[in-house]
Amino acid sequence: MTTLNVYAPTGDYDKNRLINAGRNHWAIEPMLSVTYLNEDVGLELSGAAGITFNFENTDTDYESGDEFHLDLAVIQHLSENFHLGFVGYAYQQLSGDSGRGAPEDFKGRVYAWGPTVGGMISLGDTSNLYLKARYYNEFDAKNRLEGDVWLFTATVNF
Repeated sequence: MTTLNVYAPTGDYDKNRLINAGRNHWAIEPMLSVTYLNEDVGLELSGAAGITFNFENTDTDYESGDEFHLDLAVIQHLSENFHLGFVGYAYQQLSGDSGRGAPEDFKGRVYAWGPTVGGMISLGDTSNLYLKARYYNEFDAKNRLEGDVWLFTATVNF
């Protein structure tokens, strides 16, 4: 699958605040993802790669460098309704930040891996609830925060 994500400068933003809900700049991210599923044994191998091209924040005259990310998953489907596996990602900033106040050749990177668990609950003849939990332990960070990431998702189809 190929996708093209476009990120708009939405959300509350004030250049004098340390933390903002929005990033106040445009970005474009082409992505390629692929999944292999062996239905006989329930083994799934998935990967997604993307490059984010960031544009300048006009309030600060600062531009974050372009970013590459790779997301991988190895999942064993134990039944139609339950799976376990491992997930991981790599993030590498390809070009340094630029603009007012940008450190010279400032590039970030981080790697992470951890377990995932998920399943499906039937909500009737045509609807299902999909639940997924992922935990990532980040390591080898450079010019980025490093820590533990917990992600929970719930999706309903109808």
